[in-house]
Amino acid sequence: MTIPGLTLNPDLLHLLDGLADPFFVVDGEWRYTYVNAHAAGIMGVTPQDLLGKVLWDCFPEARGTRLDEEYRRVMATREARHFDLYYPAPPMWLEVRASPHGEGIAVHFRDISGRRLADERREALLAATLDLAKASTEGEVAEAALLAGLPVLGAYGGTILRLTEGGSALEVVHTRGYDDERSRTWHRFPMNTPLPAIDAVHTLQAVFVREGELLARYPALEQHRSARTRALAALPLVVEGRALGALTLSFDTDRTFGGAERGFAMSLAGQLAQALGRARLQETQARSARQLRDLAGAALSINAARTLEGALRVITEQARTLVGAHQAVVSLSVGDNWAQAINAVSLSDKYAAWREYEGTPDGSGIYALVCRLNAPLRLTQAELEAHPDYKGFGAHAGKHPPMRGWLAVPLVGRGGQNIGLIQLSDKFEGDFTAEDESVLVQLAQLAAGSVENARAAQTVRDSEARYRSLVEATSQMVWSTPPSGEFEGDQPAWRAFTGQTIAELQGRGWLGAVHPEDRDRVLREWTRAYAAKTLYQVEYRLRRADGEYRHVLVRVVPVKGEGGEVREWVGTHTDITERKAAQAALEGRDAELRTMIDAIPQLAWMADPGGWIYWYNQRWYDYTGTTFEQMQGWGWRDVHHPEHIDRVIEYVSEKWAAGQPWEGTFLLRSRDGEYRWFLTRAIPLRDERGELVRWFGTNTDITEERHLNETLEARVAERTEQLVRSNRELEQFAYVASHDLKAPLRTVASYVQLLQRKYRGQLDDQADRYIAFTVDAVERMNVLIDDVLAYSRVGRETRVANVDTGRVLREVLENLEDALRGARVTCGDLPDVHADETQLRQVLQNLIGNAVKFQPAGRTPEVDLSAEVQGNAVHFTLRDNGIGIAPQHFERIFGVFQRLHRREEFNGTGVGLAIVKKIVEEHGGRIWVESREGVGTTFHFTFPAAGTEQA
Repeated sequence: MTIPGLTLNPDLLHLLDGLADPFFVVDGEWRYTYVNAHAAGIMGVTPQDLLGKVLWDCFPEARGTRLDEEYRRVMATREARHFDLYYPAPPMWLEVRASPHGEGIAVHFRDISGRRLADERREALLAATLDLAKASTEGEVAEAALLAGLPVLGAYGGTILRLTEGGSALEVVHTRGYDDERSRTWHRFPMNTPLPAIDAVHTLQAVFVREGELLARYPALEQHRSARTRALAALPLVVEGRALGALTLSFDTDRTFGGAERGFAMSLAGQLAQALGRARLQETQARSARQLRDLAGAALSINAARTLEGALRVITEQARTLVGAHQAVVSLSVGDNWAQAINAVSLSDKYAAWREYEGTPDGSGIYALVCRLNAPLRLTQAELEAHPDYKGFGAHAGKHPPMRGWLAVPLVGRGGQNIGLIQLSDKFEGDFTAEDESVLVQLAQLAAGSVENARAAQTVRDSEARYRSLVEATSQMVWSTPPSGEFEGDQPAWRAFTGQTIAELQGRGWLGAVHPEDRDRVLREWTRAYAAKTLYQVEYRLRRADGEYRHVLVRVVPVKGEGGEVREWVGTHTDITERKAAQAALEGRDAELRTMIDAIPQLAWMADPGGWIYWYNQRWYDYTGTTFEQMQGWGWRDVHHPEHIDRVIEYVSEKWAAGQPWEGTFLLRSRDGEYRWFLTRAIPLRDERGELVRWFGTNTDITEERHLNETLEARVAERTEQLVRSNRELEQFAYVASHDLKAPLRTVASYVQLLQRKYRGQLDDQADRYIAFTVDAVERMNVLIDDVLAYSRVGRETRVANVDTGRVLREVLENLEDALRGARVTCGDLPDVHADETQLRQVLQNLIGNAVKFQPAGRTPEVDLSAEVQGNAVHFTLRDNGIGIAPQHFERIFGVFQRLHRREEFNGTGVGLAIVKKIVEEHGGRIWVESREGVGTTFHFTFPAAGTEQA
């Protein structure tokens, strides 16, 4: 409205009256000459109340304020000013633009409260992120989050709760803002309690409840909520799809929760969840370090015990101390029925009256279950009493200390057999946890080794007694020497076989009974084995007491101490004269076989049942450059790599004894000194009675194959690194390109919009159109850059999980609320899918947005979405009644920058469907279209069903 008689261009007057933002004009004497309705409304008057009056008379409280200063500066300098101002009644933030107008000024202002609030929330979220990054404990993280979030959201109080191990309850970590008695009772809430925080954790969705719904939806709040609470928000704290707990916010006024407010609260919850996860990890690592130190100390104490009884006492005390329990019992298995003898008990002063208790379980019940399964068992008291294998103590109940929960871990021997168990009961605080179980398992491993070592010492003593009895009963000649390797004292078995006297066999006198032709070889082999402290095996002829030379197989092994020193040598002589005769008879039949074996490309050999190699094919000698005499028996050791020979001897000795086919990979030296890799395969040959009579083996050169495999693996690793580096560079380029492209666009947009606002109506219509075209082009270019960046990100930022499709659709419809005004959207039941939630939302938003955009004039848009599970996939069908697509364009529409219409008809960048297609295919699905021009279009697309690993 203007002052009567003031002449204004009618078109300009109409334009000013139609402005959505407040606008007024004052003359050089500060009298209002024009005020539109929006400006008068904000100032709480009508335009008639202001026209012709002096601004400072109408609003004397404005004198001396920034408003006064800025208006007078414009009036004096005739230069436009632009500033933000807080307006107290009603409270709001205004963006003010004051410009010279005639002899006075024109003022345009608009409400920017929403933007300012968003800025405040963004700054608060950034501050919270920085504070959370500094926090190192759960308590510090919780305090930082509540301190930052409560003021911005207008909440008077907040609580952070964590999900207990096992997920049975939520327990309070930290509260802020509550001061009534009821809030002091908050400690722990079972997960079956109907509360907003429980729902948020169960569904992984935020819960916002107004005053009228609080008790209607959650009657249990009656006994838990603070008296001030009028509205409440509960947000799940989620990390990698798993709930850690919940954040609850209490408001002392009834309120709705807008999208921006919800978004800030959910962002705060996300930052809090990440920080809590990090704090828990740090605390867990510190706890693990302490446990390792404690376990190391326990190991030293256990190993220091000199007897089995002493070790058991230390184990029991350490178990109770490490975990923190009032009762500890270590029991060792007795017999095959897992009956337990209680060998050591440790009780705190709480159970001092039971310290003399002794009892022996009968090998059944819950104790036997742990031993039989050889697996830990952790139970609360309620679970223990309800367990079908728990029998209580019957007649001994009065003598046995009462149980308060139970943690039992088996003692497992080196062979995997059960040798007992460690039991704990009545933890100092709370129930036994998985971490307690882990600590006790590690202690049990140390304890089992200690128990077995103590038992092994006794076994050795028993074994020595049995060995002496065995020597006396065996048909073999068994003897032993001190570390020197020379006979000392009497050797009854040797003396009985050879007829030598005690004096004759002393030192190396035993060589006198060896055939003269074999003495040098026997002594040479023995000297080498003695120096290397390894197995000695040889065949030679030994004179019997009646003067006949008999073929004997000699095996001598060193018995070593813990430091590797030889404590004694133990040997056996076995008469193999009859075997040698049978072997000679077979040699004739072997001639043809050997000729055939000489023709194969592999190195080949044959050995007796004990592994004594007595024949090689010619290719062995050609490759190694050795002779038959050098290779007899265990001569093959000379062509093996010296760094591997001990391992090889141990390995083949084990295989000879097992009597089963075997293979191994070894380095063999060629005649020119080069070591090459060979695959050795050996098979046992048996007679008609199934008895092993010989071994046949081959050695195949695989050096080139190994080198080829190593080269291929190196190339694959190099190519993989190149691809990873290329992806990182591509992603960095996309971000940099987006930033560099947008920076000049923002500058162009700002200046063109300034031109548009300042000179609109002052230039001709063609100039206004040019400016409008430029603004539109800048906006389209900005959208195009965002779409191209989104297209490039598909497939590189995918986090798949089971997703509630119905919830995602509801969020999409909320986002498209303005575009869907007047449209009809229907959908059936939508199965859950296994997908990236953000990318699924992009697909639905693009397709539904297109369905309502591409419509003929005057038609009400109709969109229907349905889905059904087909095997491991969900088939979605989205139908609309839009303009349709010609068949020849069915493939084209999914290409990048492909548009079928002019921008004047339908706006867009031509990238949306390309993004949709790429997302669907990255999830292992496919997309196709059916359409009739003028009737409508149907898009079909598939995603993996929830619970599958396809995505």
